[in-house]
Amino acid sequence: MRIIGGICKGRRLAPLKGRRTRPTQDKVREAIFNILEGSGPYRRIIDLFAGSGAMGLEALSRWGGQATFVESSREALICLGENIRRLEMQDNARVIQRDLARGITFLKKRGGSYDLVFLDPPYGQGWAEGIIPPLLDSGLVEENGTLVLEHEANEPLPRQSGGWAVTDQRRYGQTRVSFYQMRKG
Repeated sequence: MRIIGGICKGRRLAPLKGRRTRPTQDKVREAIFNILEGSGPYRRIIDLFAGSGAMGLEALSRWGGQATFVESSREALICLGENIRRLEMQDNARVIQRDLARGITFLKKRGGSYDLVFLDPPYGQGWAEGIIPPLLDSGLVEENGTLVLEHEANEPLPRQSGGWAVTDQRRYGQTRVSFYQMRKG
């Protein structure tokens, strides 16, 4: 696994050991960022279910700014910390150890909002239906922002929530990537 673009292009990331976490493949990550380029730059990023941090770190490499990484797995947190150090992004990254099954209200209490949200929950557990509406309705995602959900291709998900809607979807094997944005007009 490596950073694909930006100031850290080509630098390798530490792999996440074990099978509990499924990292985004380089080709899928590259496709996601090719799509995002047209609406970027993004400067306030949050990577939920961060794992190795590859998505948020790729965004930092490309656009700079600040990124918050939320992860509950101890093994993933160790790997994430190593990757932040490898890319020398300690000043741009904040790591929160938190199980998102406990909800997202803690993010609102910390203040701020994000213009880019990465959401890559475990497959087959109904996360999309449970977390998308409260996340989009919470004000945590800025009106001009984008939420990128990586999910199992056949997993049900809300097509809209409030003023937000799926504006693009791409399929890569058993993985589908859905992009949520505020509907215009």
